[in-house]
Amino acid sequence: MSDEGRGLRGRQWEYEYRTSAFRPDGRVDDILNDFYIPALERSVLYRRMAGYFTSSSLAAASRGFASFTASDGRMRLITGADLDSEDVEAVLAGEEERLSCLLEERLEDLSWPEDVRRGVELLGWMVARGVLEVRVAIRVHSVTGEGLPFDSNEDGYVHEKWAVFEDDAGDILLAGGSLNESRSALVLNAENIAVDAGWWGKPSSERAEEHKRDFDLLWENGSPHLRVYTLPEAVRERLVQLGESAHPRTASSRVASGVGGVAPSFREWLSFRVLQLAPQMPGGLWLGMESAPVAPWPHQRMVARRLVESYPKGFLLCDEVGLGKTIEAGLAFRSLLLSGVVRRILIAPPAGLGRQWLREMAEKFFLPFRLVVSSQPARHEALFPESATDRSEGLLSPDLCIVSTGLLVRKERHEEIGRAESFDIVLVDEAHAARRSNSSAEDGCRVNPDYNNLYEAISKLLVGKARSLWLATATPVQLDWVEAHDLLRLLRRTGAFDKSPSLTRSYYDLLGRVADGGGLEDDDWIFLRNVVTRVQCENPMYWEVLGDGLIHGRLRRRMEDWCERGRTPRPSEVGPLLFAIAPLSRVMLRHSRKLLGIYQEKGELRAGLATRNLMPPPMIGFSAGEREVYDDLQLYCAELKDLLGERGEGAERASLGFYLSFLRQRFASSLFALAESLRRRREKVEATLAHGAALPDYEAEEQDDDVELFPDGDALEGFLENRGQEDLEWERGRLAGMIARLDGMTGIPSKIRALLSELEKRRERERLRQTVLFTRYMDTLEDIRAHLRLREPTLRTGVYSGKKCSFYDAEADEEKRTGREEVKRLFLRGEIDLLLCTDAAAEGLNLQTADMIINFDLPWNPMKVEQRIGRIDRIGQRHDTVHVLNMCVLGSVEEAIYDRLLKRLYGAMDLVGSLDFSLLPVQPDEFESYASRELSEEELERRALERLENQRRRVAGMEMSPGDQYDFYSRIREGMDKEVRPATLEGAWKVLLQSEYLKALGCARVAGHGDSVLMVRGVPGVEDGVCLTADRDLYERGIDGGEAELHFASWGDMVFDTLLSHVIAARPGEERVREVSCVMPHRTVRALAASVAEGAILVSGLDDVDGVRGDIRAPSEETEALERELRVRAEAAEGGVLSARGGVVDRIMRISGDAARSEHLLELLLSHSMLNSSLLFDSEGERSFRSVIERLEKSCEERGGLHVRGVPTQTLRSALEETLWDFRVPLSGSVTSLDVPAILSRALLDVACREADALKKGRGDTTLDMVKDRLSRRIREALK
Repeated sequence: MSDEGRGLRGRQWEYEYRTSAFRPDGRVDDILNDFYIPALERSVLYRRMAGYFTSSSLAAASRGFASFTASDGRMRLITGADLDSEDVEAVLAGEEERLSCLLEERLEDLSWPEDVRRGVELLGWMVARGVLEVRVAIRVHSVTGEGLPFDSNEDGYVHEKWAVFEDDAGDILLAGGSLNESRSALVLNAENIAVDAGWWGKPSSERAEEHKRDFDLLWENGSPHLRVYTLPEAVRERLVQLGESAHPRTASSRVASGVGGVAPSFREWLSFRVLQLAPQMPGGLWLGMESAPVAPWPHQRMVARRLVESYPKGFLLCDEVGLGKTIEAGLAFRSLLLSGVVRRILIAPPAGLGRQWLREMAEKFFLPFRLVVSSQPARHEALFPESATDRSEGLLSPDLCIVSTGLLVRKERHEEIGRAESFDIVLVDEAHAARRSNSSAEDGCRVNPDYNNLYEAISKLLVGKARSLWLATATPVQLDWVEAHDLLRLLRRTGAFDKSPSLTRSYYDLLGRVADGGGLEDDDWIFLRNVVTRVQCENPMYWEVLGDGLIHGRLRRRMEDWCERGRTPRPSEVGPLLFAIAPLSRVMLRHSRKLLGIYQEKGELRAGLATRNLMPPPMIGFSAGEREVYDDLQLYCAELKDLLGERGEGAERASLGFYLSFLRQRFASSLFALAESLRRRREKVEATLAHGAALPDYEAEEQDDDVELFPDGDALEGFLENRGQEDLEWERGRLAGMIARLDGMTGIPSKIRALLSELEKRRERERLRQTVLFTRYMDTLEDIRAHLRLREPTLRTGVYSGKKCSFYDAEADEEKRTGREEVKRLFLRGEIDLLLCTDAAAEGLNLQTADMIINFDLPWNPMKVEQRIGRIDRIGQRHDTVHVLNMCVLGSVEEAIYDRLLKRLYGAMDLVGSLDFSLLPVQPDEFESYASRELSEEELERRALERLENQRRRVAGMEMSPGDQYDFYSRIREGMDKEVRPATLEGAWKVLLQSEYLKALGCARVAGHGDSVLMVRGVPGVEDGVCLTADRDLYERGIDGGEAELHFASWGDMVFDTLLSHVIAARPGEERVREVSCVMPHRTVRALAASVAEGAILVSGLDDVDGVRGDIRAPSEETEALERELRVRAEAAEGGVLSARGGVVDRIMRISGDAARSEHLLELLLSHSMLNSSLLFDSEGERSFRSVIERLEKSCEERGGLHVRGVPTQTLRSALEETLWDFRVPLSGSVTSLDVPAILSRALLDVACREADALKKGRGDTTLDMVKDRLSRRIREALK
């Protein structure tokens, strides 16, 4: 290097260096060689402001020092002391010995990773030789001088990390930004830094000079925010001791040449270079999912493929429990990240599932996601490439981030989330939790939705931050079908249905009539035909999928006759198609558990899969004492309703109704639960009498799941205000009487007696067959536990709830409190026979060793019941049959709950297709006959099973059968397997095994495993003896003996990537091959180019390596022809994906968005015109809105639609641009009249009612003018 070239000015520096494993431009893991080493080679003084005095921080500061120390460079390092306020005050008071002790502790953990250990040792070596001076800073308040935690920003100071390089000419180079000092950053060599130079123009030169001055001021202890101390002598001596075995070499730098004079051949080198670049080559888009260490089932592969092909479209991932939504998402993530299509992904699961997502992404896909573990300050946990917890710049600063939905909904975090960089993909797990609070309203189309905090956060924050939104839930319908509509509305992909729940409901009503055999009017068939036509332009790729799997043969001809010639088909001919293009089906990727049975038949599923047996509910009636309690409760409810029912409006009446229903449900659950609720209510009444207000410190127990608006505590605290003393005294007396009656009861309650009888049937000698019991209420759980303890104290019982986890310790003969994971572990080991759970255990818990689940009481939500059952009825079940027992007290509110559950389950099936039944379909009159013994248990079961089978057949007739799905996927899989790809898992493994260079280093096959395992030796950065395999089964199982560390030979695995980098670096200066690239709409595609005797050749995969032979030369600088050929290859391999079609993505999204806006405007406009008709009222504004709606509904019913007058023609034309309706608008005239078909007429009535509900007036207080005015405002907003 010339003298001129040795200075900092002698190199071209980038403005920014971003190290990420998935950079689109292909530069990965190069910050050490591209920045640190060149900068230190040219420097004589290195100033670094570091983070904290930790091993990883010190190691990070040591990177690239080989040439720096060789050229007599000097370094000054200031590092923060991460002390609490008490320690800081002690040091400030003169107790510097405390600082020394605390810093020494940081150097005592010798279980550091290799890179960390080497870095700390190097710093010690530098300290010993006077190359490095270290000083330690503690935080103080700039005004008061009081000690502060180091990361405090109380006085406006924000601690930053930077480095200033200075050469012998006085030129300086500033590196700022993340300067990541985490352990994972050392392994990945990962930072994001911005560069400024003193010789560049302003403001860059000013920033560099300012940071140099700031550092020198800090070094001399001149900052008001920090007190800087020289390194305590004991700490210095410890560093020197650690540095005795160090050598001044560059940590983790690339190997510059072969080992022992051996270098890889050109052909070898080229093969490894192709492997390194393969994800970015034509066809590399699929490499991530095809090379993952987890082997996907056919449906998982298809879902992942659909997600990748359709990106950036949003989807609902709705496979049933156990079918692998996480696998599907991970496969798609991996493909999109490795290929460079996306860079930033956010996963938002419930808090309890965050680490599960983190673990799955790390272990199964080698994706370095980071989980938010605290928000102030932001700290993120990583598992890959190594476990670490580090401070971060912000909550959502990592490119691959996991944050709990609980944190997202906190309003104090919304501003920070709004400022965060956008994400390419946002996935919300358990998305059914994002819902309206008033979904239990009688008609979801006629109430203004009151969305919960999670829904609002997704709608207002995440939708705008996500290019693509994925919502994962096995149960998109919880309480009402409208919840599914609310979810698809977030995706903005279903055209006219997006903003119209009325249209969505009407479509599914028609679909149900088609399934039942017909009964459609001409207008209904026209509407359905228009939907079919619109799908083809709004979702062309989905239409292509339907063409491959559904629309062929006779159905294709029927479709042409219907859509092109107007010939109405028979319902049975088009039912499956109409279900497939239904609003939810367009955006929902869903498979049922029946598909797993097909996998078993084909030998593709070896894990256990059980048959579900729904048992008839046991006959549980009231005892005489229980009947008296129930009658007394009913009387109290009736009296309270009479007393208060007429006083309130709206929410108050709903609150009273909920409270009364709540007490009845508590009674049916357990007498103890009812007694506890009555005691809590009495406390509230007494507090109101004494203080004029209820006590505010009620601690709610396990919350009910059916009505978010009224948790248990709210139910007990309601309607106490504005009541006289006489009222309250009456209620206190009634409550005291009921409590006394309950306290006086003796004996075993009927429901618990029935439970004990069922448990006795499961006895095997001294133990019970493992059973899981669910209840909604912690009070009931405690009551069950108390009765079991009295009857059988040594029963091996466990408790799993949100409040408490415990188990019976047989050896100690006592119940012990413990954590959730320990209870789960003990159960799976067979040390717990009966696990008592509240719904805290209904998600994320796998209990496949049990073969029976007992629902001691039932929630209103059928999907909650299914989630409970899913704890045992899942893949890996050890028993052939799982039994489900739903307990129901005959003659109680539980009969109504049972009936409501069935209706909701049927409604969910109409929307999403086949669902496993979670309870026998027993009708209300059958319960009555069963209770009176007119109907036997056997006959009840026979009728229910017959009804169940009929419903299954009805739903199955509307969707593709699991067998047909399997065959369809098999056909597509055959085509996918024939696709040309740059590399395959098998091809990459072959390259490794055949590498003569790796053999020369000492790498060899492991005896006893054939060609399945390669032991790595002699590769810098990889510990000798580490093994690689491309066998997925072996990787999951591990090597016999388990001593050798086993890695998977695929992209993203640290050992595999290190091997590729080492072999490529072992042949430096290879100039005969040049990289070429072309920018596609979805990503930059790359390949390699060389010249042979026949001319220039493009290498875009391993298959092309054979063609590079003979006299090989570098291609000419003119690469236009090669770039054109590369584009042709890329289009052939990936041109079918949506994101590769240029403007097609925007056009499709625009068409769908225009259709949604047009339908929305049309419904508002016609609803306003409908209300504005002068025939509907006698004098302006006098008629109540409710009476007008009733009259319109009657007219709509009688005429099969509405005749709407006075529709503004100009606005109507705007509204009809992209709609499903065939209205003719006259060319002249300012207004017109329309005959509106029944489907749209009902939508107009619903719109008017929703807008009226949004006014929040009483039913009798809402006038026509109020609603018309609101509709006018909404029309103006829509027109904007």
